[in-house]
Amino acid sequence: MSKTPTYKAVAFEHSHGRDYNIGQGVAFSDSIKEAIKAAKHRAFNALRDAEMEAEDPGTSILATIEVFRGDKKIYFESY
Repeated sequence: MSKTPTYKAVAFEHSHGRDYNIGQGVAFSDSIKEAIKAAKHRAFNALRDAEMEAEDPGTSILATIEVFRGDKKIYFESY
């Protein structure tokens, strides 16, 4: 029987160039810090890829992180 990771982190990175761009990252871990770190990294990379595809490098305007334990949101931050 495999153990299900305890935390799910969802991160969003937003930027504005000619248009509005967004990147999302999701990570699962037994460590809340590791889940957040991985989700932020994935969101940043997804935003970079979206900007490159659109040929629209932008200025970062907002990032958010949400952490869930099961189906309950236990942490939210915008920075």
